[in-house]
Amino acid sequence: MIKKLIFLFFILACLAFIAGCASDDDAPLKSLGQENDESIDDDTDDDDTVDDDDDVPDDDISDDDDDPLLPADPAKRGPFEVGNRTFVFVDESRQCPFAGGKRTLVVEVWYPATAEAASLPRNTIMDTWAGYEEEAVEALLNYGVLPSEIPNFYGETTSARDASIETAYAPYPLIVYSHGWTNYRTQNFAMSEYLASHGFIVVASDHPGDTFFTPIPGNLTYWGGGDDPFFFYRSLRLRTGDVHFLVDSFLELNGDDPNGLLTGMIDTEHIGMIGFSLGGQTVLENASNDDRVDAVASLTSSAFPGGIRDYHASLMFIFGLEDRTLGFENPLILTQYFAALPPKFMGVFPLAGHHCFSDTCLLRPSMGAGDGCGMGNHLFGGGPFEFPSYETMRAILDPYLTAFMGCILRNEQHMQTYLQENHAPETINWFFEFPNG
Repeated sequence: MIKKLIFLFFILACLAFIAGCASDDDAPLKSLGQENDESIDDDTDDDDTVDDDDDVPDDDISDDDDDPLLPADPAKRGPFEVGNRTFVFVDESRQCPFAGGKRTLVVEVWYPATAEAASLPRNTIMDTWAGYEEEAVEALLNYGVLPSEIPNFYGETTSARDASIETAYAPYPLIVYSHGWTNYRTQNFAMSEYLASHGFIVVASDHPGDTFFTPIPGNLTYWGGGDDPFFFYRSLRLRTGDVHFLVDSFLELNGDDPNGLLTGMIDTEHIGMIGFSLGGQTVLENASNDDRVDAVASLTSSAFPGGIRDYHASLMFIFGLEDRTLGFENPLILTQYFAALPPKFMGVFPLAGHHCFSDTCLLRPSMGAGDGCGMGNHLFGGGPFEFPSYETMRAILDPYLTAFMGCILRNEQHMQTYLQENHAPETINWFFEFPNG
């Protein structure tokens, strides 16, 4: 109990210190709902202008007055319809210890689609396992999904499978997503669709061996951890290679996609990554060695093994203080936020658990019971409480992630402005820092 109280005191002290810094007129750090009309370059007298800066790309597509769709409000679903498609890539340079043979990735892609996609059938999570539905249901049940939750995986999403991509506003920045421990590529499908509706191409692969089920054609693969005490480290290394390989693969597809979907559609100069839990560690680890990545958002995770890295990318850390899965990593997250160079962002949810930051509470709430879905007990003592609802979390997370990617990858002034305000002070403590010019 004493250790828990010391840990809680440390977290509160760090947050108080951050807020205190934000109140200093000479400090660039701002927090909560504090007003800030500064642009990224503080040396300009024009608050509506973002000066050329190496920290943020120069091309602002929102400046195109002839564009009827952009800029779009990050707090609302974007102006594009959304399509999705499944790809399979083989990394000839790596072996897969779990599936055997070369490392093979099954990848889901969400992208801005033409208006005609609105009249097409909606995709379901089960569609992403097409041809293996029976095996997928069996794997879900073995994974602990309740029989009553299986219908959730047949529910309609907001994307249309194999819809035509909208070419008029291409190219689009690329965002790579990495799922959590033992999970699957559609773990944050709602977030992926939301980002695609705002003009991003989002790609997510299963990490074979660290998913409960991966439908590699002709070679179904299941979780490979077993009793291996070093599985975490082996998996992290493989995962980091996966996301790096995904960037390679999609940049190549941009040059020539044999399927005719993505040729010339990807903005190869502006790349972001998002990861949940172990996926957060994955994208942070990759970003420490991959200068192609400009923006990284880590959802409820710190960098591994907790060291301070020299990141080229702008960072966003999002986590909850009632996280029973990784809650004791919170001091590491705070340390890494302090060490990161601006622009940088941090959202702290006092009442959020681990599974508040994915679609778990929508698809299989039993997994998140007590750690993000429904009711829980306070991590450091006290009575029961209610976690923020799935709808509440999506209404906060999706806009902040969209604004982050829009600000860093497209230099959109209205997205930067959105990031300078706490839009849900009753649920999140919001911190940020922009460079001084």
